[in-house]
Amino acid sequence: SSLVNTKPVNVNPAKTNLVKTNLVKANPVKTKVASVIKPESKMTISRRHLTEDELVAQKVAKAELALNREKISKAEQLFEDVLIIQPKNVQVRQKLAALWFGRKAYQQASNLLSQGIALDTNNSDIRMMKAKIELQQNKYQAAYRTLKPLAKLQQQGYQVLLANTAQQANQMNGAITAYKMLINLQPDSARWSLGLAIV
Repeated sequence: SSLVNTKPVNVNPAKTNLVKTNLVKANPVKTKVASVIKPESKMTISRRHLTEDELVAQKVAKAELALNREKISKAEQLFEDVLIIQPKNVQVRQKLAALWFGRKAYQQASNLLSQGIALDTNNSDIRMMKAKIELQQNKYQAAYRTLKPLAKLQQQGYQVLLANTAQQANQMNGAITAYKMLINLQPDSARWSLGLAIV
């Protein structure tokens, strides 16, 4: 006997096809197509309003750029815009006054600084700048009146200007007070004692 069966196997082609067909019909492959709905992408553009400080910073930067390009009138306009928004902005007020002083618009510069003094009576920088403009025009009495309200201010630069202005305005008592204040501030400085002696 042989381990290998050599007897031919009869295969019916029709039955084979039938089996295949039945297999396909019995196990149909079901494919579900998931419909994905993509939302429409929208881009919104919104304008953000600048804060007061941001607007001021923007205008000051533009004014400085205009100055660098020697567009003085443009810079003046921008500085004026800033003062409308922030009237108490001392630095901008001084810059605008300096521009007006530079083109010899003394009265405009003086008025601008007077407004600053009205807003802040204790601001020594604005008072000094106004007094210097008045001295430039030989308005000694006006310069002295500008400085006098802060006669007790313990600030060397202010007292030096006050002492000189008082002398020019022939206000000797004012000059004496200023020199005494300077001696208190700098007791080792002989020039203040000399100034007092001269007065």
